[in-house]
Order: sequence, then structure tokens, then C-alpha cells
Amino acid sequence: MHKVLLVDDEVFARTGLRGLIPWNSLGFEIVAEAENGEEALQMIRDEQPDLVVTDIRMPVLDGLELIRTVKEQEIGNPKFIIISGYNDFKYAQQAVRFGVEDFILKPIDEAELEDTLKRVAESLKRDQLLEAGHPALHLSLLESLLTGRLDKPYIPGAAAALGLPAGRELCYIIAEVNDVGAEADTESADAGHWKAELIRAAAALTGGREPLLHEHGEWTAGLLLPLGESLPSWEAAAEKLRQAVRLRGGVLRLYVGKPAGTPEQIHRSYRSAKQTMDYKYALDGQAVLSGKDTEGLALVRTELPSDLFDRLLHAMEERDANAAEAVLDEIFDTFRSSRFAPDAVAASIARLIRAVNRTVQAMDGDEQALAGCTALAGWQEKPMTLQGLKRLAAAFVEEASDYMAELRKEKAKGSIHKIKQHIERHFRENISLKVIAQQYYMNPVYLGQLFKKTYGVYFNDFLLDLRIQEAKRLLRQTDMRIYEIAAEVGFSNPEYFAAQFEKVVSMTPKEYRTALTSKT
Repeated sequence: MHKVLLVDDEVFARTGLRGLIPWNSLGFEIVAEAENGEEALQMIRDEQPDLVVTDIRMPVLDGLELIRTVKEQEIGNPKFIIISGYNDFKYAQQAVRFGVEDFILKPIDEAELEDTLKRVAESLKRDQLLEAGHPALHLSLLESLLTGRLDKPYIPGAAAALGLPAGRELCYIIAEVNDVGAEADTESADAGHWKAELIRAAAALTGGREPLLHEHGEWTAGLLLPLGESLPSWEAAAEKLRQAVRLRGGVLRLYVGKPAGTPEQIHRSYRSAKQTMDYKYALDGQAVLSGKDTEGLALVRTELPSDLFDRLLHAMEERDANAAEAVLDEIFDTFRSSRFAPDAVAASIARLIRAVNRTVQAMDGDEQALAGCTALAGWQEKPMTLQGLKRLAAAFVEEASDYMAELRKEKAKGSIHKIKQHIERHFRENISLKVIAQQYYMNPVYLGQLFKKTYGVYFNDFLLDLRIQEAKRLLRQTDMRIYEIAAEVGFSNPEYFAAQFEKVVSMTPKEYRTALTSKT
């Protein structure tokens, strides 16, 4: 039960209050009554009540003076509710300054007072948990301060409960470890170690006071710090903090929020630190960022131009490593120079992955076979600098290029037999290596080399032999004229046909036919 002291110079008013409210069911117990402020002051010392319900106008010491004296002399830490018959704005103003829970006018509205008591009971319960060091409540209270959800009258008490020093400028700083696991020497890094290092370094910065750590994730955390007297600025404080944190791996980046002159401004510091974090790629390379660095800089939130993706895919399909590297350099330079926001970078990387995967699928490949695709697709699971992200992208592009080349080889092995069959069916037509290469989406030089490697004969020699063999058959089996046979087997020029025939058979078509006749 929370202990209550009733203070009113009229006994019937105190009696009415006792009977009006179901104190016990609301979690309260009336332990004492006083008829003026001076008597109440002594009872507060003796009883240490959790709540004082007091009138304003009383003899000897009025209600507002009672509250002021308790606050100034730190006589216990009770909460106050004022009940008054005087609707005076000045009284209400003073009550707000003293941090009273509510200012209720007589005649008392039972429902209004009960609602106030329920709210006070919750507040008292929260205070008790804080005093006991309950971590979940500390976190909840800190979250409420940072997000601005805490009602203004409760902010000073919350700041005190969290151990924030009164009268000191505060600042929210986001610390982020990037590129963990991106290289072999960062594999030993662990989240527990770097956060312990962060707390140690921050405590040294603020004269031994343990900072409030606000968890964002495994490799990201926020700090709410009071400014040390020896440091000229929060940027200098963040740089000193960065130098003091000993990491086992990764790259530490710090994002400094706007200073908070009072606890009421803490949520602005938190919000501005998160906004500053949006510039991590636009100002990649700066270890400490604050609003001073980002002021007046607009971020790009659109994707990269399509021609960059087209050029990259072209280089990959041709397995031109130098060209692919040059396009990647251009992409990441654009992220920085055009000041891309993180969500725009993410959208562009996702588009790159989709474009490569579509190409692999079109070649009858399986994009899931690419380990680099999985790694690049999950890049946002841990914080990354542009350099770290570029290493992932480059590894993916190189692996995908090699895979495309293998797919092309496999496809070519199957295609070359189809091409041979195509030639055997269509040699009578006006066909050439260049025409067939276009039909099968192959480079003509590569097709010629592959044909020779597979069948041991050059494409043109194979085509010529097919045509000459068919011409010999027609010379043996028909009485077609020689120019007709030339056209039938794919030669538009009879003289050229005759010359090629003689080159292969060592006699002209006419001599070949005459020789056959003489043997009969």
C-alpha cells in the first residue's frame, strides 16, 4: 500500500475525503492527517508518505509553501495533489512549477480524483522498480524520454531516476561498428566486447559515470552522455570516444545528435542523431558525423541510372573484368558524390542483384548457386561502409561473371551439335558463319573456334565439303546442267562453284561427269 497524508484546515473536508474514495482498492492507505502546513511538514518527516493530498489556503503554512519547503529541503520525496476551492490561474501556475500531480477544484469530482490516483499509483510503482534497479523499466523510461512520449511533468523525475545529472548539457550519440566479418581479421569481433569497450571509454569521458546505453542492435548502440568540462564540443567528445574504443575488428562510426540543454530536449538530440546517420554514405570516410557536417546537404532517394546496370551486365556477359570493375567504381562513386541516402543505396543494390539473377536465369542457370548473391542480399544485416559494401558487390559480380561463362560453355557444348545438324539440313541455302552465330546468339569468332575444336575441321571447309558431296551426287544421278547444280547446292556463281569443286575433287564438274560416263 502507498501511504497517504491528508492536509486540510477543515476536519469535515478531511473526513469527506476519507469516505469519498475507495483508497485501499486503489492501492493507498491514509496514515495521517494534518490541519495546516507546518503540522504536515513534521508528519512528512515522521511518516515519509508516498502521496500528500493538500488544500492551498491554510493557516501558519499554506499548501504551496508546504510543497516548496519539502522540495527545497528534500524532506522525503512524496508526490502532491492539490485540492482547492479557488480557481486561481496563478495558483495553478505555481503548482505546475512545483511538479504537482494534479490541481483539482472543489467540489471534488470523484471520477476525476480516482483517475488521478490511478495515475499516481502507476508512477509510484514505476519509481519503486527504478529504485530496485529493474532493467526493463529503466529501458522503458529511457525509450519514453528518447521518443518524446513522456508527459512533460514526468520528464525531470525520469531524468533523475535514470541518474542524469541536473543542469548539465546532454547529447545522444549513436555508435556503429561497420564491416564486421567482411575481412578475415574481423572474424574474432563480438558484440559483447565492443559494447563493454564503448561503456568503458564513455565512462572515462564523463568522469567515471557509467553512461546510459541504448541498444539498437548487435553492432549499433546509442549513448546518452553529459558533456565533460574539459571537452570543447560534442564532436571533440565523440572523436575522443572513437579513439578510446579498442575494437577487435570492424570500423567504428559515430553520429552526434544536437545538444540537449534540458531533459525535455533529449528526444530532439535522439532524432537528430538518427537523421545524421542517414548521411553515412554521402559522407563515407568521416568517422564522426554531426549536424554541422550535414547542414544544407540534400540526400538523393532515387535509384541509379539504368545505363549503369546495362553497362555492368554487358561487361559481365563478355567477362571483361576491367570494364566491370570500372562500372562498379562509377556506381559507388555516384553513391558518394550524389549523396545517396541508405534506402536509395539499398534499392540500387537490390536492383543490381535482380538484373544479374534475371540474366543467369535466362541462361538456364540457378542464381542460388551464387554464394555471393546470398552475401550481398543480406548486406543490411550488419552495418557496412561503402568500401565494405563495394567488396561484397565486387565479389558477387566476379562470381556471377565466372558462372555466366561456365553456363555459356555448357550451352555452347549442346548448341554446337545443333549447329552442325542445322548446317547439314540447310547447306543448300545462303548460310555463313556470321548468320548462324546470330541465330544462336553466339560470337562468330568464338563459334568458329568451338566448331574447329569439336569437329577438327573449320566451319567453311565443313560447309564446302557438304556442298561438293551433294554436287557429286547430283552429277552422278541426274542430268541437271552444271549451273543448275551450282544453284541447288548453294552457289550463286557457277564459275566459283566450278573452281571450288576442282579444288576439292581435283577435276572440274564436267570432267567428273565425263569420267563417270567413260567408265560405263
